[in-house]
Amino acid sequence: MRRTDGNNNIVQLYGVSFSPNTRDFTIVMQYAENGSLRKYLQCHFSSLDWPAKINLAIQITRGLEFIHLEHIAHRDLHSKNLR
Repeated sequence: MRRTDGNNNIVQLYGVSFSPNTRDFTIVMQYAENGSLRKYLQCHFSSLDWPAKINLAIQITRGLEFIHLEHIAHRDLHSKNLR
């Protein structure tokens, strides 16, 4: 696990727990009040002007740049996983 704090474009991962009984993992992450990017865009895309859409793209790019510079692999990047 790598620390990602200090970057507002990354949802924080607080910890991971493993249950030996059920063999399930539990991931504890920062609460994303607005939900996923996909959900947000489904509700608001038509009302966003171009500067707002460009700002979203810039924020995503900055988050990706941060995880790449930290050598963090996401492996499942799509709009449902962007918060």
